[in-house]
Amino acid sequence: MPPTPPIPPPGAPYACSSSVGDAAIMTSVVYHAAASPIFGFSMIEELAGRGYKLCPGMLYPILHGLEMRGYLRSNERRLGRTARRMYQITPSGRRALEAAKSKVCEFLNARRAARRASRDSAE
Repeated sequence: MPPTPPIPPPGAPYACSSSVGDAAIMTSVVYHAAASPIFGFSMIEELAGRGYKLCPGMLYPILHGLEMRGYLRSNERRLGRTARRMYQITPSGRRALEAAKSKVCEFLNARRAARRASRDSAE
């Protein structure tokens, strides 16, 4: 049975994909929005530095989906002649992020325990 992606729930109609990579991208976006407001191009650059090569046509539907789910909210900010849609985390997004962190820790702890058990039985 494939793992459930950490971020998606609250019954939103938008579904990006259930792949682990998509879940990692969504979790990363929400994580960065928790630190400070983000905008699309900055996230494309940030994710590229982590090995995820995304084009705007891939990232913006993820941002919109996270906003539809209530994990992010956005507003338009003008910086001179440039308008940017800035995204920030919501209380629901913070709860989802904490749940995702908990699931990742749970998975890693179970993996470590399985490795130790495997090592101990081999001795």
